Amino acid sequence: MQNRVSILTSHLADIDSLLPVLRARQFFNLSDSYLRYIQLYMEGEMEKGLRQDGLGTLPMLPSYVLKPKRDQVNMSGVFYAIDMGGTNLRVLRIHVDGKGSSIAQPTQLAFEIPVRFLSATAAELFNFIGNCVAKFTRAHPDDHQEALRSKKRISVGFTFSFPTIQKGLAVGQLLNWTKGFKTTGMEGANVVQLLQRGVEANGIDFLQVVALCNDTVGTLIAKYLFDPSVHIGCILGTGSNACYWEKVSNIKKYTLNDDLRKKLTESEIDDSAEMVVNIEWGNLGSDAGNTILKTTPYDKHVDNISCNPGRQRLEKMISGYYIGELVRYVLRDVFRNNSQIWHKMQQKDCFPPVLVSRILTDESCKLRWIHLWMMEELHINVEDLEDRRIIKEVCVMVRNRSATLAATALAAILKRSRHCHEHVTIAIDGSVYEKMPGYKTKLSETMRDVYGIKGVNLTLSKDGSGIGAAYIAAIS
Repeated sequence: MQNRVSILTSHLADIDSLLPVLRARQFFNLSDSYLRYIQLYMEGEMEKGLRQDGLGTLPMLPSYVLKPKRDQVNMSGVFYAIDMGGTNLRVLRIHVDGKGSSIAQPTQLAFEIPVRFLSATAAELFNFIGNCVAKFTRAHPDDHQEALRSKKRISVGFTFSFPTIQKGLAVGQLLNWTKGFKTTGMEGANVVQLLQRGVEANGIDFLQVVALCNDTVGTLIAKYLFDPSVHIGCILGTGSNACYWEKVSNIKKYTLNDDLRKKLTESEIDDSAEMVVNIEWGNLGSDAGNTILKTTPYDKHVDNISCNPGRQRLEKMISGYYIGELVRYVLRDVFRNNSQIWHKMQQKDCFPPVLVSRILTDESCKLRWIHLWMMEELHINVEDLEDRRIIKEVCVMVRNRSATLAATALAAILKRSRHCHEHVTIAIDGSVYEKMPGYKTKLSETMRDVYGIKGVNLTLSKDGSGIGAAYIAAIS
């Protein structure tokens, strides 16, 4: 009898330990019917955003980047780009011939924005960026000499990967910070002017910032100039967002200003002209009381400790910036009876996204690499094989939901644009798409199996956000 009680108690303990795993599976497994519901909802929100500012949860921001006629693309010379994608900053230089082909590989220099600038003043942040630009230009002294000789400044494109409302190609105001930034003094300021001042404050007077774009816009343009089938630019990295070509006549809220009207006339572009629209899809379903997105308790934890609670809800379910934290919160719940793992999972940001990617690569029968990496990275000895399997399963669940939701958002754009059954290319940049094992496969499978989209080509636009900004500066 005692033996039976002992066995029963053991089984009950096993069931109790499995309940959090079963609950997590239920939370992260999204049905096909629910995904189609989100897709239809997003199409409606896109329409609202095109009609009027503030009407829905998607800003649908005009970029002022018009689709060029391919026979009119005639740019040559040296162009710069400054790409601020988060705490990663890049300065790039490209040299193009008369047809837009790069004469040589773009040269670039990467910088990490120190944490102190995330909550500094706008002047301090942009002075730091200007200092980085100055360091880069020292490696290219001939550019300064050529600018002096020709009496023409070198055109610069600025990729600013934060929600920004534009009033012109070189006029934009920050809507709200994301990705951990809380920099002050941005209210009502033109980010292009802030950058120009920061560059000139560091003694660089031969560069002129002529174009502002989002990272998705740069990603689209970088590929479109060489492949006219490109319809969407998408970022799946630290952040998550997309843009696409939209007919200007469909942007109902959009009143052409004199500069753009003149540009349309000079370019002989008719009413069917197309412009890149920056969706800012990360904000989908982020109005008060909206329950369209099935947020889990783990999502709510991530949202509560973020710098923008209640906003960018979809981005927090997709982007690499939050994937590690989501995994951490799930593991904290799942291993609440394992004091070693549970205590470690109390530490904020202890589970970086790169560790998620590494864990996903382990195909060994006993997951010995997970054992090793957990010891090396987190100093946790996960001896039990079942525990290692659970850790990998949690990483798979979080990855799959991210890819599934990204595919759903892309499907909404394609279906609204009537491009589901055409040969269309989606240019994608970002570390999650490029480096996370299994992500591309899950993205493609969802688009095919849930939405019946088969003719779409997903292509990596490596460093497209910066290169595209340089091209936009060139064709502006």
